[in-house]
Amino acid sequence: MSMSKRIMVVAVSLLLLAVLVAGCRAKQKSDSSNGNISKSEVEKVELLYFHPRIRCLSCNNIEKYAQEVAVKDFSSKMKDGKLKFESLRIEDPANKALVDEFDVGGSSLYIVASGNGKKVHHPIKDVWLYWDKEGKCKEIVRNELSEYL
Repeated sequence: MSMSKRIMVVAVSLLLLAVLVAGCRAKQKSDSSNGNISKSEVEKVELLYFHPRIRCLSCNNIEKYAQEVAVKDFSSKMKDGKLKFESLRIEDPANKALVDEFDVGGSSLYIVASGNGKKVHHPIKDVWLYWDKEGKCKEIVRNELSEYL
């Protein structure tokens, strides 16, 4: 293969990668809350994974790792109903209210903590940097959940 063809293949590959990453991270809303909530006030925590119909490897990994952390590391909280994990397709009309509330436009992972009349939600953004490093990705999710559980 000639040098110009190699350069073209690399350029097109980088462009496709950039589009894929932009699509996965598009329109993620920054932290939003109705006030701060202390760990002692938390009655319920939801770990919400929003995703489009078509997903890439990184998106599938994030969902898998987040669910594994919830189920394995916080099993007692899952059993007693204090923690709930949900995977929500953003195009599903049943999820429209949540998609609008969080202003979700692509794959996103959120924690929602509620109690004492308060509700706080924020995205867990750092997982997208470690989608291919299972241990680090799970550690991020575990640490974020530990802030409320």
